Amino acid sequence: MTFGTIITLAEDLVEISVPDAAAAQRVADRLRPYPDIKEVVPALSSVAVMFAPLAQSPDSIKDIIARLISTGGEAAPRSAQEITLPVTYGGKAGPDLETVAETLGLSTADVIKTHTDQWLNVDMMGFTPGFAYLSGLPWSVPRLATPRQSVAAGSVGVAGHRSGIYSLGGPGGWPVIGRTSLALFDASLDPPFLLAPGSRVRFQAVNP
Repeated sequence: MTFGTIITLAEDLVEISVPDAAAAQRVADRLRPYPDIKEVVPALSSVAVMFAPLAQSPDSIKDIIARLISTGGEAAPRSAQEITLPVTYGGKAGPDLETVAETLGLSTADVIKTHTDQWLNVDMMGFTPGFAYLSGLPWSVPRLATPRQSVAAGSVGVAGHRSGIYSLGGPGGWPVIGRTSLALFDASLDPPFLLAPGSRVRFQAVNP
């Protein structure tokens, strides 16, 4: 399995560079079962690994990680969680839909059709808890010139070639084109967020 450098970020945290989000998922799947590794967080081009510092030093865990990744060939692909999200597009739920359509030179109907026509992959989570970055859109949209102080939970945005989903309410700079009524966060569950890296999402337009 291909990977790059492994650097120490803290006494219990190292980071592995990888070529892309798909490689990050494969590396994370390979490392999660190891007992001294406490948490693995894949991103777009890296994987953060938190380990038990009393059991392993940063140098020893880097050797272990390199061995786990390098031996045994490619990790077996796991079945991706597939989720269909009902979305109300435009209006109060999607205040930026018309602006996005104008930017792309499309009708709002064409924007919705493209956004709902395909499965998108959750590549990583951040910048706020539960925010999902999804890849697979064929067009690119700029971020808002002035970020909003408050974006409702369930809002669906677009920026660059990605779509983003706000699992929790909070500030955000992505143009919002719709909102899902499906609960994306439940504190009583483990994990509490519906979406996770590796999930596949398809949006389904619904009437307001």
